[in-house]
Amino acid sequence: MNDFKSKKIKELTDKIKELPAETVSFKLYMDSEIKPWEYGKANQNVEKVPMLLDELRRGYGLNYEIKDTHKMSREAVKTAYKLSAHWAMTTERSLVTRRMIYDIFVGGEAGDHFGKEIPAMTAHSSSDDILCVLPHVVKGPKFFLARMESETKIATITIYDLLTALKKHLQEEK
Repeated sequence: MNDFKSKKIKELTDKIKELPAETVSFKLYMDSEIKPWEYGKANQNVEKVPMLLDELRRGYGLNYEIKDTHKMSREAVKTAYKLSAHWAMTTERSLVTRRMIYDIFVGGEAGDHFGKEIPAMTAHSSSDDILCVLPHVVKGPKFFLARMESETKIATITIYDLLTALKKHLQEEK
């Protein structure tokens, strides 16, 4: 894992860890009838996510709920996507860092793959504020030095990435 991606994952885990465990909850959106796409960065190791969530609940008191998007109305799924998109558009929206979900979940329309072909997860505080949405793409700034442009830093942060990092950090604290 590159330094940029590791740094961005640590920022998210720190944000979650600063709250008491009993006040943090995760919502995993998956469709019981549609198999997640096996290719691409966004779904990497997604089959291990339910087990990781269960381990985090048993070991550290973090709550989770699995939302079956197949049983949800189209409007309910779109609402969950729109709240997630709002988080992505308003979090760190600066020259420094941008977090994006549109390209991950877009199908015929924005959010068509949300919780279906591409499972999604949101982390919430006790006041139901969204702490983070996964997967997402994080993009770092471009730097201009002596008229030479450096590469833009880009990383896809998956659900699995965050949960494994969170578990590791919580284990280190014990």
